[in-house]
Amino acid sequence: MQLAQRLADRVAMEPELELFDHPSTGVVLWRPTRVSARTVLDNLTDATVATTNVSGETWLRSVAANPNADPDGVVDEVLAVVAQH
Repeated sequence: MQLAQRLADRVAMEPELELFDHPSTGVVLWRPTRVSARTVLDNLTDATVATTNVSGETWLRSVAANPNADPDGVVDEVLAVVAQH
């Protein structure tokens, strides 16, 4: 849960990103605001995220099950993809 909260806190601080809601489980839903979540997913090289649909909208889905996960690294990579598009 600490990793999920760290990721959610970092996403919430970034104007290029939108947090669905603060997590109550180890799953964090979030997305970029200027490009599609699919575009981001298709251009990631190291970050492990998936997509999910909520009410017909696509969101990035991160599961904080890996104790070695790097929330800042995931956000940094997503922001790099956003900056390229």
